Amino acid sequence: MANKVNVNKTAAKANLSITFASDCEPGNEITIELDADLNDDKSCFLFGQTAYFRVYTKPLDLVFDIYCSDPLASIFYKENVTESNDQTKQVQQIEFIEEQQGTLDKPASSLTSYKWFGNDLGTIELKSPKAILAQNKVNDMYFGVAELKYIAPYRVYGLIVYTKTSAQLSDDKNFPVIVYLKEKVETT
Repeated sequence: MANKVNVNKTAAKANLSITFASDCEPGNEITIELDADLNDDKSCFLFGQTAYFRVYTKPLDLVFDIYCSDPLASIFYKENVTESNDQTKQVQQIEFIEEQQGTLDKPASSLTSYKWFGNDLGTIELKSPKAILAQNKVNDMYFGVAELKYIAPYRVYGLIVYTKTSAQLSDDKNFPVIVYLKEKVETT
């Protein structure tokens, strides 16, 4: 499964175009996004500045390698954020329409609370890092909306792309970079 997130970052007379991509085994998942907290809500950076990004994985302990198409760029591990704090708390509304199961946006380590709007389908269980299960039917069907709060642990990495010469840029003054996360698969 591959996913891409494009981020355009503007430098003095050039654009730094970063694409995040991932690949993993069926059933596993890697989600990558800029870390708004560490980046002070910035999505544009100058060459030489650090752009922090979060990596959410399913399973939570998924092992992966990180590659960058610019061999001179620097990627470094910053921290694991696993405990319950403002950065790991997620709030999401899930609709149940003829389905007992719902899917979370990010892999969760725990479900902290939920609230039903209208129909109450009872207890909600976390069945896997991204799957939740409602326990009760209303009028012989699963039909309701719940707001869930959960903890989504993640890993933080930093990326620094260093200044490029005019000769290294494309004709339209663009420097594209791919950051690629690939699951490590054990071979027997």
